[in-house]
This record gives sequence, C-alpha cells and structure tokens, in this order.
Amino acid sequence: YIHNETVWNADALAHLLDPNRTLILEDEYEGYHTLIKDNKPGMHELMRHLIEKHGYKNIACVSGPETSYGAREREGVYFEEMEKHGLSVTDAMFTRGVYSGMCDDVIESLLDGYPEVEAIVCANDHLALETYRVLKQRGLTPGTDVAVTGFDDDPAAMYATPPLSTVRISSYDLGYTAGYEAVRICEGKPREIEVLSSRFIHRASCGEKNIVTGNAYAELLNRQSVDWDAVTEQLLEDTIAAASRDVRDECRRRIKRMVDKFSVVLDKNALGENRQIVEAKDFVDIFRDDTEGYLSLEKFQNAGLSLLDSVEVLLPQGRQEWLLKEKVHFQRLVSNNIHDQYTKREWDADMRQWTVTQIVSDAMMYSDDPQAAFAKIMTAIKNLGVSDAFLFEFPEPVEFFNKNTFAMSDRVYLRVQMKAGEIRAFADNRTVDFHQMGSRFLDGAYEDGFAATEGYSIGGLLTGTEMHGVMILGPNRMQPLEIIRVFYQVGFALNHIQMIQQERELITLLNRNNLKLSQESEHDALTGLYNRRGFMNSLDRHLSDVTGSSRVELGRIAALYFMDLDGLKQINDTFGHEEGDFAIKTTAEILEKAFDGYLVARLGGDEYLGFRYLRGADGNDGSWMIGRIDEMMQAFNKSSGKPYELAISIGYQSFPVESDILHNLPQIMEKADAMLYENKRRRKEKKSKA
Repeated sequence: YIHNETVWNADALAHLLDPNRTLILEDEYEGYHTLIKDNKPGMHELMRHLIEKHGYKNIACVSGPETSYGAREREGVYFEEMEKHGLSVTDAMFTRGVYSGMCDDVIESLLDGYPEVEAIVCANDHLALETYRVLKQRGLTPGTDVAVTGFDDDPAAMYATPPLSTVRISSYDLGYTAGYEAVRICEGKPREIEVLSSRFIHRASCGEKNIVTGNAYAELLNRQSVDWDAVTEQLLEDTIAAASRDVRDECRRRIKRMVDKFSVVLDKNALGENRQIVEAKDFVDIFRDDTEGYLSLEKFQNAGLSLLDSVEVLLPQGRQEWLLKEKVHFQRLVSNNIHDQYTKREWDADMRQWTVTQIVSDAMMYSDDPQAAFAKIMTAIKNLGVSDAFLFEFPEPVEFFNKNTFAMSDRVYLRVQMKAGEIRAFADNRTVDFHQMGSRFLDGAYEDGFAATEGYSIGGLLTGTEMHGVMILGPNRMQPLEIIRVFYQVGFALNHIQMIQQERELITLLNRNNLKLSQESEHDALTGLYNRRGFMNSLDRHLSDVTGSSRVELGRIAALYFMDLDGLKQINDTFGHEEGDFAIKTTAEILEKAFDGYLVARLGGDEYLGFRYLRGADGNDGSWMIGRIDEMMQAFNKSSGKPYELAISIGYQSFPVESDILHNLPQIMEKADAMLYENKRRRKEKKSKA
C-alpha cells in the first residue's frame, strides 16, 4: 500500500526486516537468508520423459494466468524442451487457464483446434484433473488416448483414474527445511540449503499400461536376517506425510508394535496361524492420529497389503491360505476405520462450512447493532479453532484491482479483537496506526493489547474491487482455502454492516432534513411563530385529540383571536424596514408571553392569530385578553426608548370545545375576524378624533 507517498510492496517490506533474523521463502533478496523452490528440474524431467521415453511429438500446454510467475516458469521449460528436441509449437498447441481448474471451455477449444494432440502438459494438478473430465466427456481415456501431466502433486493426483503424473516439491520438506534453517539463523550459523529442487512423480497418466515399481517389502523380507525396524520405517514412509518429527516418532512406535507380530508368522517354529496378526485395538491406537491429517488410511491399506503379499510368498501353501483370511481381516479393519474417519471428517467439514457461512448470516441478523455483529463474527472465527484474531476496518473502502499496490489511510478502526479466546468488540471508532502496527508486528514489539504468539495470517477483506479492511488470524489448523473463504466471508459481512450503517445514517439525515423542512414550512421565518399552515395544522391536531377522547378539555371554553399591529406602514416608511421588522418581532414576543404557551401565529405582514383556553376567574368571553395584551404593550412602550409606540387591534370569538367544533371552526374564525376589523375601525376613529 502507499504510505506517505512511498509504495509499500514486497521489495520495500523486505527492507524493514533484520537480515540477521529473517528467512525469506520462495524469493531472493540480497543480504538475506533465502530458501528458493526450483520448479524447473522436475518440469525438465517430465518433458524429457514424454518426448524421449514415449516419443510424443504433438504435446500441448495448458498454462496458468500470465500474471503468475510460476506459470511463466513452467511454460518456459515447455518451450525450451520442445525447441531442444526440434519440435515446433503452434498457437493451437498453447493456451492459458486458471489454477482453480474451472476452465473447461479453454480445454475444449484446445482439443477442437489441435485434434492430433498426444499429450497435454498442465501448469497444475487442478488443470490436469479438469482436462481428465473434458477428455472423458468426449469419450477419450486419459493416459491411453491422450497423456496428461500436472504440477504440485495435489493429494487428489494419486487417487485420480489413472493416477496423475506430476511434479512435486514436498510441502513437508519445505517446512522442515525452513524450520531447520531458521534454527541455524538463531544459532548464528551460516545457511546450508539455498534451493529445493522439484522432482518428477511418474504415474500412469503418461501412457504406461503398468508401471513396474520394486516391492520394497519383498526386498526387505528376502534378506537373510529380516530387519523389522527397516520394515517399520518403510511402512511409515509409505503411509505418513507432512508430519512433525514428534508425530512421526509416535506413529513409528505404534506401527512397530503391529509389525513385530509379523515375525511370528515367519517363524517356522511358531504357530502363527493360531492368532491374528493385527487386532482391532492396534487400529484404534494407530489411527487416532488420522484426525490430525497426518496418516493416510488409504496409503496404510495399500502399504499393509503389499507387506502381507510379500509375507505370503515366503509361507508354505497351507499357511498361505490362513494368511489370505488374515488379509481379508486386515482389509475389513482398515475399511471400517476409513468409513468411520470419512464420516467424521465429512461431518466436521460440513460443520466448519456451516460455521464459515454463518459469518455473513450473523452479520445480517445483527447489522442494526454493529458491536454485536462484530462479536458474532469473531465467535464464528473462534468456533473454527482460532483463539487470537483482530478485525480492522478502513475509514473508507479502498479501490483494489489485483494490483501490486493500493492506497489507503494509515489510520484504521479496530472493530473487534480476540485474545486467548476472549472476545471484545468496540462501540467507538478505536483507531490504530496501521503502518506503525505492521512495523511492530515485524519487530515483535506489539501495540498495547496485542499478544506475541506463534504467528499470524493476514488477509484483506474484499468485495468486488473494494477492500474494506484487514483481518489478522492467530495460529490455527485451518487449511489455506478455508482461511481464504473466511477472509471473503468476513469481507462480505463487513461490507453489509457498512451498507446498513450508511443506510441508517442516510435515514437519520433524511428524517432530520424532513423535520427541518416541516418546521420551516410551518413557521414564520422572521418571528419563529407558527405561520397560517402551522397554526391550523397544530390547532386541528389538538382539537382532534380532544374531541376524539374523554379528556377534561372537552366542554371547556376557548377563544380564537385575530390581531393586527397598528401603524406598521408608518414605522416602515418613517424609520425604515429594520425598525419595522423589530416591531413585528417584539409584538410576536409580547403575544407569545401573553398567550402563556398556547398557540400563536403570524399570518404575514402585521397580522397575528391566537388560540387559548379561557380562565373561569376572568370570565368566559375572552375580553380580558385584550386588556392583558394592551398592558404588556404599554409596559414595552414606556421602557423601549423608541420614537414610536406599539399598539395592536384585536378581535375574538369565544366558544365551547364540543365534539362538532372542527365543523364549526370556520364560522368561529369568520366572526373573530369581523370583530377585529370592527375594533380596528373604532380605534382609527378614536385616534382621528383625538
């Protein structure tokens, strides 16, 4: 990302790291300890096998995306070997797919444009297995009609039909070697291994009818003195994958107990046929590690049967028949365990998938309360086996187009954190400096509230072309694809929460603006009193409430007042409109005070309108309000110091608030207005006589 106009990409980030305490995998930086995977040796071996062993000349290539360094590296070997062997490559022989393998249209086009193809070299195993599917749909048999190869040695490659030839750099070897080199760095020792070479894994998809592989068990058992430790080691190597040294040692100990029983079978003086070699309890012990993903039951079955086959050859005819029953027993035990473990894994996978999808569901359900929604998101993460995690939101979404760089604010919001399984969601916009935080993570000096743990997985929270935030997951046993799914689900959940919050803010703003517009439409801008519309709406609501209920106001006496400010034109003409506005506002203030919180309006110009209930002590005809207003006007005139006096003409009409008052209101207002003009006429006559 861009920080202070500096582009932070992989190259720039590498220079934040201490060369003496850093091991970089799969890339090379001068002055740093690096461990490089060399994909080319295995790819060269694969191509030479197809061309030299099988004599294929029409070899096509399905490469990966052009933006992928690995794809360009693998296709480069393809072109190099084709040229080296004098084989031309036309446009019809080369195409690109996607690593997910979801590109059957690409493979269809290749087969249509190059029908004479003998072999298809694919940039990874997913592409190769997709090629299998397209070939079978066309009635062609992979490995027989068209040879197919892959790359990466995905677990599915071994169990494909036919088993897929591929290229492998063992993930276990990479991890083990990286750990070994990291320890040497900590001990201050020089690096020993810089490059891990790939190797060609030869299986049936190249076109062989049968691949002859030496039976290692037969070789071990035919030695003059059987080394049962070596047999155990061979069975372990054929069975277990990607396990730590401790796990391998534990599995070796358990398998050794079973292998030791084979010595009884080969002992001519022992009655091996009177007992079973492998008992159910042995499998309970051995297979308990299978749930950790280290032990392959299918591989164990194949290796065990190979061992039993080798033992069978060494037995006399009578005991061979007994051993046949033992093999059936062995297969039944393994199959039962395979079924049980498969069922459990299927259930666990379904539950984990359900947990991942719940991230968005919970965010939608609790989106009205972002704090609760973020807590629910983190609870789902916890249920996936993560105990430390942090979710950060950008102040504004960042445009992201799969480029190497993107611009974002250094300040981000920490929305929710989980430490040692304890979840804490924040209601406020708690900000952190993302650049500083990243540097501290790399240095091992964490921000307050962050705990140093074994490691973190960091991913962007994306929807479409926008990145909404970043999530950090602590140590976990999730598979990489599951982690990616989690990041995407959290990205969609965060986007939904943002949209709901934006919608709520817009609704609040709209309501506020509507209220403001409503107030402006019902109030006089100069005085702040109701205008005619506001007065009539308010009076209508009040009288509707009274007549529609049994409130005590029903039957009380009220009065409507029409009022005119006398002499406003003369004030404007003589003293200016500013003084005229002052007179209007002062009159409004006096009337508001005189009506004691009841309704008062300025109808425009010098006209006012009022409504109030009458007090019994002052009579029910409403005339006492005229005297009250006159007194307040005189009090103002005495103290104002203005070169003019304020006076007001008033007309009113008293009435009981009955159930039909809304129907009679227009006549009441008409009478009050008529009285106003009569009083105004009298005041003018009186003034002219004076």
